[in-house]
Amino acid sequence: NDQVDDEKGNYDYLMGADVEFRNAAVTEELKYWARWLLDTLPCDGFRLDAAKHIPAWFFKEWADHVRGSAQRDLFIVAEYWSHDLGALQQYIELVDGKVML
Repeated sequence: NDQVDDEKGNYDYLMGADVEFRNAAVTEELKYWARWLLDTLPCDGFRLDAAKHIPAWFFKEWADHVRGSAQRDLFIVAEYWSHDLGALQQYIELVDGKVML
């Protein structure tokens, strides 16, 4: 899978978790969950854990969705551990700057 980081052999799954982001039912459920959080909690943003192990296209789409659903400004930050500045810059480009690192 060329959509996730290959550090330490994590080519597809992080700690064995197989979340099928190509399945529309999965991505819609994750969007629903975000809307529920925004409607239920007084949160002002999201921290996305282990972002390099999840396809960047998903977080780009997800960020657009949650910002469109929110009744307020949101801050979205992704946890992406890397010493490689180029990898970090590439990720920001892949998500069109919609997620901070």
